[in-house]
Amino acid sequence: MSKLILPESIDPGEAVRLGSASLLAYCSLFHPKTFRQGFAPMHEEMGGLLYAPTRLNEFLCYRGSAKTTLLRGYTSQRIAYGISRTIMYVSSSQGHAIHSVRWIKSQIESNPRLKVFGLRPGTKWTDEWIQIYHEIEDCTINLFAVGITGQTRGFNLDDYRPDLIIGDDVLDDENTATQEQREKVKDRWDGSLMKSLAPSSEAPYAKAVLAQTPFDRNDLAMVNSRDPEYNCRVYGCFDEHGKSRWEERFPTEELKRQKASDTNRGRYHVWMREMECQVVLAEHKPFDVSKLKFWDQTGLPQGARKVMAIDPASSESRKADQNVVGTIYQKGDDFYLAAYEAAQGVMPDKCWNDARAQWISHPGILGCVIEVNGYQRTLKWHFEQQMMVNRFYFPIVPLTSKTRKADRIVSALAGLLNYGHLHVHSSMEGFINQMDNYNPTEPDPDDDILDMTSMGVVFLNPALGHIAQLEQGSTYDGIAEVIEDESMYEEIGFGGCP
Repeated sequence: MSKLILPESIDPGEAVRLGSASLLAYCSLFHPKTFRQGFAPMHEEMGGLLYAPTRLNEFLCYRGSAKTTLLRGYTSQRIAYGISRTIMYVSSSQGHAIHSVRWIKSQIESNPRLKVFGLRPGTKWTDEWIQIYHEIEDCTINLFAVGITGQTRGFNLDDYRPDLIIGDDVLDDENTATQEQREKVKDRWDGSLMKSLAPSSEAPYAKAVLAQTPFDRNDLAMVNSRDPEYNCRVYGCFDEHGKSRWEERFPTEELKRQKASDTNRGRYHVWMREMECQVVLAEHKPFDVSKLKFWDQTGLPQGARKVMAIDPASSESRKADQNVVGTIYQKGDDFYLAAYEAAQGVMPDKCWNDARAQWISHPGILGCVIEVNGYQRTLKWHFEQQMMVNRFYFPIVPLTSKTRKADRIVSALAGLLNYGHLHVHSSMEGFINQMDNYNPTEPDPDDDILDMTSMGVVFLNPALGHIAQLEQGSTYDGIAEVIEDESMYEEIGFGGCP
């Protein structure tokens, strides 16, 4: 969304009318120096949500999204139109909250456009607490700055409880570092702060707003986002189409370059948290993607062993798992995810075309591993038919899983990752996201790209496939007995070439 186009000279009464109908119009009309850059669509949506009657609101926003600036404009609007009587600004520390109070203070002192509302300094005029006298409404408005760990209980000035509580970056690295600290912050917010919010019977427009970039899966912001009482919106730097939410300020290509750079430097977690508002606790997951290696600079190795792997969708339904076709290289102890195609609702013909294209693009592939459990075995049959029709043949390795998928994925990939032997391209966001968010305890995790990769890795190094059986409680003797059983190797036989 571009900058609002407003007349250079406008009647004060008309400006007041326009400013009451739209937060963005108010900000542009009465704070043009602060809001000098064009707005993003997310700002318009946030402004509309702040006008909604919901008392509890939360915005999870990426760094640089102007959430603090927009909330300052919203606070100014509530003061200008006499909506609020007692406003509390809460941050991780009082010193941080003071910055916003100072901004309001300076606007009352030096912004001539606000004179139309009849606002002037009151008797209390410090950095921590200011009183604004509203001449038109003939009332005094109190604005406080407090820290989340400071005194937040019992605010009731001039018989008015807080009717606007702004939580601006309440969380930081320190107060989210441990479970005890996270619980303390949640107790402060849910207890002394939210219980201080004026009741709707007294203040129909009372509102609490938390604007935050998340730090931890179980911090205050993430817990609130799962609470149906909160009107929560998440604004990562990319929209649902992969484009920048604020193209004018952060061009899409620039964001993608920054993400690739952070990924290559092992700061993927920081990027996802700060810029895409996604957090996964390292101790809750089997994979640490900061240990991934990237072949962007070195390229794929020459003389590597190669295999194609296909994890077919469980059905043709668009709600089924993804159909994934990928190619994996092995050179010494290192494994490389060279390419993959993943999509839902893929017809067998599309899967065949993807497989054929990868086979041609990566000469020397040993074979194509296809999972053949249940419905998925139809893909192997379809490939065999296509080979005869197109006279384009390659070996097929039918794989019938003998272990849980989660065990196969973890046993095949975790060791390679931890010892720096798993290489991907930094643009493979689907793989990196699945690995970063993978939780093997979930009933149906998003793991299709991971599963395809593990299939290829186990084919190239079958020993990695046996680790999962040991982890399930088998003894070493038991493992030896299974390995000596010739039926163990039936799935390795090639087929599919008429």
